[in-house]
Amino acid sequence: MPDTRSSMEILKPVLEGGPLAAPVAVGKAEIEALAAAAYAYFQQGMWDQARNVFSALVTLAPKLYVGHAGLGAVALAQKDLREAFRHLDAAAQMRPADPAVFSNAGEVVLRMGHPDKAEKVLRAAVALDPKGKDPSANRARAMLLGIESARTAAAQA
Repeated sequence: MPDTRSSMEILKPVLEGGPLAAPVAVGKAEIEALAAAAYAYFQQGMWDQARNVFSALVTLAPKLYVGHAGLGAVALAQKDLREAFRHLDAAAQMRPADPAVFSNAGEVVLRMGHPDKAEKVLRAAVALDPKGKDPSANRARAMLLGIESARTAAAQA
C-alpha cells in the first residue's frame, strides 16, 4: 500500500532527529527544511540530531555539498578530525566557493598538527572573501594570524 502522507509528514521524524522510515520524493522545499533543521540542531549543540539530519541530506541529495559540510562541522565540533576532514574535503570538491568549508578544513588540518598545510587551506578561505565580510573567512584570517604568531614566537625562542 503506497504511503499517502505528504513528503513533509514523512520527513518529520528526520526533522526530529530520527531516521527516515520511508522513501520520499525530495524537492527544494524539503531539502531547505532539512538543512534549516540540521543547522538549528548544530547551533544548539545537539550533535546526534544534527548528524542524523545532515546524513539524511547526504542520502537524499548526494550532489549537494550541504550534508557533507554539516557532517564535517559536527565531526570537527566533536574532535573527530579524520571524519571531519573526509566530509569537508567532499564538500569542498562539490562547492569550491564556500569559505566556511575551507575555514573548517583548515582548522582540522591545523589541529592535526600541520600548520603549513593548514595555512594553504586557510588562505583559500580568505581568497574567497576579498572584502573581509564573511565570518568564516574572517575566522580563517584569525587562524592565519595565530600561525604567524606561533612562527614568530618560535623564531625568537
